[in-house]
Formats: sequence, structure tokens, C-alpha cells
Amino acid sequence: MASNLDKFRKDLEKLIKTADQLYFTMAYDLDLLNEDAKKEVEKIRISNFKGAYEKWYTEALYVVKQILPERLDDFVKLYKNDKRKEVDYSTY
Repeated sequence: MASNLDKFRKDLEKLIKTADQLYFTMAYDLDLLNEDAKKEVEKIRISNFKGAYEKWYTEALYVVKQILPERLDDFVKLYKNDKRKEVDYSTY
């Protein structure tokens, strides 16, 4: 039977993997990668950046709230932009 710690570890690993995919998808779409890197990123690229980002942020927020509640405000400030009307590469 898996413990809560095992579940958090698994969730955190998934969030880190998704964050990497979001980062490399953004770099790919902004043409910031060399040709070799582009070929690798094409294998993991996320087609719906906005939807994936929103899901990632919601899940990451929950994890931070559970594990490091005293750092929740810092996490929100890193990703909050009151002037943002939509999520795209320039407002990420």
C-alpha cells in the first residue's frame, strides 16, 4: 500500500516533468532551440500549451499549499500577472 509520501513524490515528479515539457514547448514555439534540440522536443511537445499550463499551475499550487504553505504567496507571485488577459508565451 502506497503511503501519502509516495503519492506526493509521484505527483511532484509528474509536475516537474510537465513543467519541463511546458518550458521546452515554449522554447520550441519561440524558435529558441537548435535543430538537434528541436528534434528531441518534437517527441514531448505539448500541443495545447494554455490548457496544459493551467492544469499544471492548479496542481502545483495545491502541492505547494500542502507541503510548503508558508511559501504559497511567493509561488503565486511568481506566476500571477494582474494585467494578463490570456496565457501565452509572453505572459507565462
